[in-house]
Amino acid sequence: MQKSLLLLLAACCLVLAAGRPLQAAPRPNILFLFSDDQRADTIHALGNPHIETPNLDRLVREGTTFTRAYCMGGLQGAVCMPSRAMLLSGRTLFRAKDTLQDQTTWPELYGRHGYRTFVTGKWHNQAPSLLRSFQEGRAV
Repeated sequence: MQKSLLLLLAACCLVLAAGRPLQAAPRPNILFLFSDDQRADTIHALGNPHIETPNLDRLVREGTTFTRAYCMGGLQGAVCMPSRAMLLSGRTLFRAKDTLQDQTTWPELYGRHGYRTFVTGKWHNQAPSLLRSFQEGRAV
């Protein structure tokens, strides 16, 4: 299931990057949660009998979950900035810039093609890339 979501996301990005119009069919809502410092075994639906996580359990049941996605690391102590940069740009650690300067993000592409994009939570990848990638944000 994880591979199918990754392939779907990659296909969407390729279509958007190629400038092809999206089909007239209703577009799905896309919610991407990127939790910081959370392992898959901290969610009840993924096998932890000691923790109750009803909202995350529902997302696991109704969506797609990456249970074997790992960060390549970082070039400094904190890996949140390079992780976010790699995820949003589709580039590897040594090709992704922490600031995302001169690198297109997939939320930016979705916004160019009619999606409304929203961000909340941690960012730290510099304001210009945030403003370019997302049309709206709160509590960043």
